[in-house]
Amino acid sequence: MNKPSNTAAPSTVDKYIVQNGSVQLNQDERFTVVMHGEAYVERFVFDPATNTTSCAVAITPFVEGVLPCMVRVDLGTLGTPKAISEILSARGTIVYKPKLLSDYLMASAAAVAKLPTRELVTSTRWIAGHRAFFTGRKLIGSHDNNPDDFWIESSGAGAMCSRGTRDEWRAKIGVLIVENPIILAMTCIAIASVVLDRLGLSSSMFNFCGQKGLGKTLAEQCAASIFGNGVDPAQGAQVEDPAFIARFNGTLNGFEALLGKQSPLPTLLDELTESSAAVVHQACYMMASGEGKHRMKSTGEAADRERWQSNVIVSAEVTIADTIAASGRKMHGGQADRAIDIPITDVGVLTHYGEFDSFNAATSHLKRACSEQYGTAGEAIIQYCCDNPEELNELLAMAPDIENVLLPADCESGERRVVKRLAGAVVAGRIAVMAGVFDEDADEKIDAALKMVTELWWSTRASSLARVRELLNVRIEELHRGRPDLDCEAVAFVDDDITVIPVDVLNRELGDDATRILDELAGLGALKTEQPGRRVHRFCNNRFRGYAIVTKRIWPDGVPIAA
Repeated sequence: MNKPSNTAAPSTVDKYIVQNGSVQLNQDERFTVVMHGEAYVERFVFDPATNTTSCAVAITPFVEGVLPCMVRVDLGTLGTPKAISEILSARGTIVYKPKLLSDYLMASAAAVAKLPTRELVTSTRWIAGHRAFFTGRKLIGSHDNNPDDFWIESSGAGAMCSRGTRDEWRAKIGVLIVENPIILAMTCIAIASVVLDRLGLSSSMFNFCGQKGLGKTLAEQCAASIFGNGVDPAQGAQVEDPAFIARFNGTLNGFEALLGKQSPLPTLLDELTESSAAVVHQACYMMASGEGKHRMKSTGEAADRERWQSNVIVSAEVTIADTIAASGRKMHGGQADRAIDIPITDVGVLTHYGEFDSFNAATSHLKRACSEQYGTAGEAIIQYCCDNPEELNELLAMAPDIENVLLPADCESGERRVVKRLAGAVVAGRIAVMAGVFDEDADEKIDAALKMVTELWWSTRASSLARVRELLNVRIEELHRGRPDLDCEAVAFVDDDITVIPVDVLNRELGDDATRILDELAGLGALKTEQPGRRVHRFCNNRFRGYAIVTKRIWPDGVPIAA
């Protein structure tokens, strides 16, 4: 992958000459052969992560059949005769004078010290000010980008891989994605992962939950095929390119490594319930935090931490909140705004079959196609972003207006963070349209799909408010305007700022759900508290106790009773 730049190799370096396939020392026209084969420092390599430099050495071997190559070594190795001789000898050169070879290469390094450095790239990420992207296997960049500006050093086992063509992907998979809102929304959320930094968004987890047999894994396969092999994770071990989807059955340490490796690509995990409730509880914070734990090396130094900025998409039969509750823990408001439950049982997943006459036929087609056509759509999206920075900025600038369109009427600042993420997914869908991944008429369907998902999320997230609103609206004649009054037996006391429901009334009317609903109200910031840990408010000189809920959160359009 790394090749010497177009500039010619030097024929002389200080008192050394390169001729006839060898490096020789010239001492007053007396020549000493230093090595058979050629080598020189082509440029310095800069590592932005550590702020250190090393040298890119170009090697032309002397041994027949060995191919020319480049190797990166640090200056310490370059200045150590034995070490640098072993490196070059292993690559087809014959070294006679290790000390002179080291001197020659150090002089060669000094000669290129003022040239622009190459940037070291070791992992999947944007580079060159978002004008290029390394997939883990290859470099995608704008047409005016010079590959010689980078030094690529990777195992070549990145999750992003491709097979087929973009047009074949669109015909076999993309058309059906656009026709099915849940699959389309999930795919747009996956695409949004690669532009989170440009949107100013942090990592988050989306859980598409619903009953068994809906097609949740199929939806993940379609989204996965944007960037990599969309094969069913249950069959992923049997294929050449690794499955892009992983099972949610690892450890926190394992998830840290996976997220760090894939970022900024999305991470798709199947079957949330395969992990214990305790692991899910910790994973919600960890995955959305964007970084792993602080750890120490055996030397006492701080170990490097994995970092990521990506969307995590999971599927399950139950919500994250219910999974965590099974461990006896509560899901707090901030956690619920990073680990986002989207219930899909009522709307289904694959509801439009295209040219196929049944759910099973369309499912079989998509499962097969996702393992045969993949990655080309993601490459096209990234190529578009690299080639069209001004158009991309215009699309990204649409996010605030889209957010206002998606925003539920009674959504407050905390939950608005979720709407920002969903607005980013709309933008990502429009980027995919501009990149030729989706058809030109897909914009309205993208808008509608993310609007549906926003409503599904809000129906769960704000269900506690809906339940309280329903309780009070049904018994509207028993509501009293003003602050609590001991002489008035009301279901609730409604004032402009807060609505107070007596403790005994709320517990009696909501029964076993009372504690859960209070937890959700607290998470939404709708439940007022006197002090941390105390949810019950006291009125009338401590003789009245009730729960105080923000009135406008119950009735965003105004209180439906007369003053």
